[in-house]
Amino acid sequence: ACLDLPSAKTAWMGDTQSVFLNKQGDLCPLSALRNLASVVPALASNPLFSWRDSKGDIQPMAKIQALECINSILMAWGWGTTFGHSFQIDGVSFYLTKKINPEII
Repeated sequence: ACLDLPSAKTAWMGDTQSVFLNKQGDLCPLSALRNLASVVPALASNPLFSWRDSKGDIQPMAKIQALECINSILMAWGWGTTFGHSFQIDGVSFYLTKKINPEII
């Protein structure tokens, strides 16, 4: 499956970042996205990570909120925690594999 991210930090301005996902075992990204869609029934134009406020409006999840949410899940499964830097490294690695000048990254 292909997940198109219209405003990803790793995409050029105005370009869409495409992420290709494969069905996997217990940590299947496709199952996770289906679950996310059932928990936060947002529109395609809403941020991927969002939440509903007390009025039912969709709000973007800020970095601190996202990391708190992710870490609470990881801790519940006994897997430790992650930091924002882990996600930033993925973006840098992506561009370096595309031979983009490090000065631009």
